[in-house]
Amino acid sequence: SEFIRSHSVFTTRELLEACGDGQSSRNLLHLAKGSGRVRQVRRGLYVSSAGGYAGATPPFQAIAAKATPDATLCHASAFSLFLGSQDVVTEAPFYTETSSRPFVFDGVRYVPVPMPRPPVEARPYQLLGGVSVLGTTKERTVADALASPGRSGGLEAVLRRLAAVRYVDVGELVGIAVRLGPSACARLGWVLERRREQWRVADDAFALLRREMGRGPYRFGSVRSGSSFDPAWRLLLQEDEVTMEGWLDG
Repeated sequence: SEFIRSHSVFTTRELLEACGDGQSSRNLLHLAKGSGRVRQVRRGLYVSSAGGYAGATPPFQAIAAKATPDATLCHASAFSLFLGSQDVVTEAPFYTETSSRPFVFDGVRYVPVPMPRPPVEARPYQLLGGVSVLGTTKERTVADALASPGRSGGLEAVLRRLAAVRYVDVGELVGIAVRLGPSACARLGWVLERRREQWRVADDAFALLRREMGRGPYRFGSVRSGSSFDPAWRLLLQEDEVTMEGWLDG
């Protein structure tokens, strides 16, 4: 009872390690589920409805962080860590090397994404209440979102999120894009050109991206027949340039 009153999200393993790996602990967990003091997210993962957690749902980031032992929040999940509570998501991706399937809880779909090689740049973040979770760095999150916009709600959502990002380490961001490949370099170049003043982008960043971006053309978003084309970055654009720049301006 004390454990579930003091842990908003927990796994079966954590409970048994704290309370004893015996049948009595498992029976008490079963009784807590039956009484509504604990809700099962999926097998082996629970949220508490006891004590101060009664009637509340923990932050989705806390649930995603417990989905697998090595979960690293990424894409839309990671954006929310540095953009704050105003960033609402319906899909919460996380990197993992553990075999796992997507699951849905309280309207949010939690999606495992295979951990890239080499492993991604990550750091700890503190949620309200002092809970610590692991998520990709701001620069890795931006690069990942441009490389795979669908995991962050689509290209419009990505560009609108970037409008709220006040500072990035451009050198680190460019280095990550180079490792992700030519298409990521082209997409990042298009964004940096339009955030040049806000993010203080130096000319050598553009030179490096152009050298690495290849011949193209590349798709930037869900491209339809007759889409706009940006020859400078060899990009087929999802919408006309004015519309996409409007998203990036927030």
